[in-house]
Amino acid sequence: MLICVGFLSIWQWGYDLHGRLPWLVPDLLDPYFVSKPSDIFEHFLILSCLKSKLGVFNGWFNGEFAR
Repeated sequence: MLICVGFLSIWQWGYDLHGRLPWLVPDLLDPYFVSKPSDIFEHFLILSCLKSKLGVFNGWFNGEFAR
């Protein structure tokens, strides 16, 4: 579990460290080539109809979707 959290943390914030520690973070983590995990999760929520493209949840938490 700790390895997974560490991997996702480096993937999420690694390219921000690339300017200060280029030897530690590979160029592959450039957001131009590989999206950040938070962006991937946002798109997953939109594709699964849990969120609209405007970023608003589609009534899952207040019961509107069930009606």
